[in-house]
Amino acid sequence: AELLANALHDAPATASGAQPARERAPRRLSGRERVELRYGCDARYLAIEVTDWFGSLRAPTVAGHVGMSEARGGDKAGGRGGMGLALVYGCCNHLVFNLDYHRRTEVIGLVDVRLSPAELRYGAKSLSVFVQDGGPT
Repeated sequence: AELLANALHDAPATASGAQPARERAPRRLSGRERVELRYGCDARYLAIEVTDWFGSLRAPTVAGHVGMSEARGGDKAGGRGGMGLALVYGCCNHLVFNLDYHRRTEVIGLVDVRLSPAELRYGAKSLSVFVQDGGPT
């Protein structure tokens, strides 16, 4: 849900960087505002992929927000601005960001469904961030 919320409300940005969808009011989606969600499970991993067509997420933002989780020792307290990516990271075994600035952002989360919630929370984590050539890092 957090990946979808980010793609729907945080990704849309005007050329000046304004984010008109941040108010999270119901609205019809058209064109670039449409978000793609794909998922699958092979009895070992649940894979969730969310893609937006704005490409407004940058690598330093990913590092800073995922780092919030690490700085808090994995604390997943909700209700704080900017904690969404940290929450997602805490729920995944592997989190992948494919960033193509001003074109698209793709986020893929892999969850080992064989693990208990405690094993998942404290188990090994992996983060990959790929930036398309020509975009800011």
